[in-house]
Amino acid sequence: MKTTTELLNTGLGVEGSKLIESTIYPILLREREKARLPSELIAINIGPEAIAGESINFNSVDKDTINVHLVAEGALFPLEADTYTNFSITPVKKGFSVEITAEMQEDGKFSLLQENLKSMGIALADEDNSDMVSDALDNGTNTISGVSTIAITNITTMMQYLEDADYIATDFIVGNEIANNLRNIDTFVEADKSGSTEMLRSGFIGVIYGMRVWRASSSIVTTTSAYVIDKEYAIIKATKRPLTMKNFDEVKRDLSGSVLSTRYKYRQKFADAICLLTA
Repeated sequence: MKTTTELLNTGLGVEGSKLIESTIYPILLREREKARLPSELIAINIGPEAIAGESINFNSVDKDTINVHLVAEGALFPLEADTYTNFSITPVKKGFSVEITAEMQEDGKFSLLQENLKSMGIALADEDNSDMVSDALDNGTNTISGVSTIAITNITTMMQYLEDADYIATDFIVGNEIANNLRNIDTFVEADKSGSTEMLRSGFIGVIYGMRVWRASSSIVTTTSAYVIDKEYAIIKATKRPLTMKNFDEVKRDLSGSVLSTRYKYRQKFADAICLLTA
């Protein structure tokens, strides 16, 4: 058997090439996508057809502004009427483009344009989820701060904040560290207390005190944060342009590409329908 040096000297090998045959796996490997919050948490999801201009205006009735009066015989009935609050949501544009030269498409081992578009779609989905948190959930008026390790009393206090404002605690959104805290609360682990072995079987408990529990990745929800919401009254999303892809060819530069864009904005529907817990 000839050595590598002998093969190169006799012209049977090419310098820089692999002398041992190898195979390239035909599919690009991707890591697991982030844990995102579902769109079912959005109370009002408005599409482009409902937004005539650049923004959409909302009007809400102020709560408890009408008083019932005790009226004496022959006296005038006091005048009462609703008061209102208005706000607007203006969708913002987000997106990016990708360009692939003809040579990269001809010589590439993978379909580079399609693979890049998939990555861009994933990035936009992550951005959308982050905006749901920063533009809506983080604007709740009820806050519990300075909690290093969440306890049952913190959860029930968050629920009470909503109940004091006449809402119902329907969903519990947690960061990774809060999820870990829950796994270490024996009430949710021991079957004789929780009535279930769900935490032991799956490492996660899906319902706590009637609330659906959602865990989100740390790039979406701060790992030490948690939210209790009434999902019918917490989040609004206004979308002027859904996720849109436009393809193009640039002949002078011999390349093709695509532009992915969207226009949307999140906002809290009623701030007191949200309670935030932070470290």
